[in-house]
Amino acid sequence: MAAAPKVFVRDATGLTREASGLDVFVYNTLNQNVGIGALFVLGFLGLYSGVSPYLAIALTVAATIPVAAVYGMLSSAMPRSGGDYVFVSRILTPGLGFFTSFNWLFWLLVYIGVPAGFLPQYGVAPLLRVLAVVTGSRGVLQLAGSVESPVGIIVVGTVLMAVFTYVFVRGVRLYMRIQNIAFLLAMVNALLMIAVLFSTPHAAFVSRFDRYVVAAGGKAGAYAAIMHAYGTHAAGFSLGNTLLFSSWVILIIAFSVTSTMIGGEVKSARRSQFYGMTTPIVFTGIVMALLAAAVFHTAGLRFVEASGSVAPSTYGLGFVPYYQELAAIAAGPGWLGVVMMVLFLFWTYVWLPVNFLASTRILLAWSIDRLIPDRVADVHPRLHAPTVAIAIVAVLGEVSLILYAVGILSLLSGIFTWLLSFMIAAVAALVFPYRRPELYRGSPFQGRLLGVPVITWVGAVALVALVYMEAILWLDPVQGLGANNPTSAIMRWVSGALIVAAVVAYQVIKAARRRSGIDVTAAFVEIPPE
Repeated sequence: MAAAPKVFVRDATGLTREASGLDVFVYNTLNQNVGIGALFVLGFLGLYSGVSPYLAIALTVAATIPVAAVYGMLSSAMPRSGGDYVFVSRILTPGLGFFTSFNWLFWLLVYIGVPAGFLPQYGVAPLLRVLAVVTGSRGVLQLAGSVESPVGIIVVGTVLMAVFTYVFVRGVRLYMRIQNIAFLLAMVNALLMIAVLFSTPHAAFVSRFDRYVVAAGGKAGAYAAIMHAYGTHAAGFSLGNTLLFSSWVILIIAFSVTSTMIGGEVKSARRSQFYGMTTPIVFTGIVMALLAAAVFHTAGLRFVEASGSVAPSTYGLGFVPYYQELAAIAAGPGWLGVVMMVLFLFWTYVWLPVNFLASTRILLAWSIDRLIPDRVADVHPRLHAPTVAIAIVAVLGEVSLILYAVGILSLLSGIFTWLLSFMIAAVAALVFPYRRPELYRGSPFQGRLLGVPVITWVGAVALVALVYMEAILWLDPVQGLGANNPTSAIMRWVSGALIVAAVVAYQVIKAARRRSGIDVTAAFVEIPPE
């Protein structure tokens, strides 16, 4: 008689626990991305009136901490690679587990291509502009325009994609070393910008900004022209607009939980995952608020609002000088500004490797459970890298880069659908002690409050916080999923199709595997192998 197929593809993943607690903290902090976060918070401030960016940051920090605690607790109880897929499928149902991970994978792939485009768009092009002004080179200035064109974004992004594909084939240990060095350099940039901006008087900044615009090919008196075009805008504080504006902060701060995808590679995961997901939220919020305060001190709040909403053609330029460029201008502009712009490069791309690594682990987890072909679970015996999964993600990431470069992908609209997975994870945490008591008893978080497990309380609070964030991400008039613009309309169709695709894909996979003599539901009774 033929032997029955094994429940799992093999008895071990082939991965090794190489990520330390510090690695997890840096991994999740980079995924929040202080540098790009400040760019969005400051760059889109002028599209809303009466906003307090500090309150928006504080409210989002408060809302996301319980969400991160949910993921930290669940990942500590089931320290395996694959994230939501592992614990949702084991606590709730296999179908929900597949949906949450399918949803995660789709958006992770989107946000591999998008940050590949951020490097040329927000990093290389502004660097070249500052360098052109310092050196007086018109050729460098023209090169800056070429780099941030669709073709330039694809070329530079593709090179970056190839570099990290190679890094991940070489193994997680190499990536963790690279990310930690990059994080150190990025934080030097943030601290240097804060110091320069706080030490530059407003009058000096205005003079330097006007000279910079002229040197970059623009009109004289640019600062006054921007302020005149913006108008008075004397509206007072608006709580409603502050809440809507916080959609941009959610985009940054909500994703400190991505290390749950590499849970099988984290040392002492039963503790380091929880703290490595919750502490980066506070850290990111503080640094982002300091950057905002420094820019407001030097350039002025109204100028920041105006520069993000007034067309650059008003002052004769074809680009908007974002806050990192304003910091370089405050520094001279001179060679100190060039150094600051070089260091800012280490903020621009970091979503790419974080999401790349997470995507491969979802594919690996599916393959281990026999949902997709066994070959995807192949792990190099010496490098401990899932080479087939890496190749698949590299190709799909390149597709998303091209779609972003030509303007098809939206930056914010898909976050609403992505957070549906977070809501399901919160429900899993809420019922965990009751649905899987034998697994809960092995969890490091077994405290009780008023006789109810703490994880149940945290799951309930996280669920309320997520409903609040989803309301904002739907109602935001700029890029919310419910906004009245063509991009949001397209993304509503994409989101609906994604949900249907996940449901259909799971049923097709289950039926196809059953015809092969494999009952995929058998895997969900057990915790996957390490």
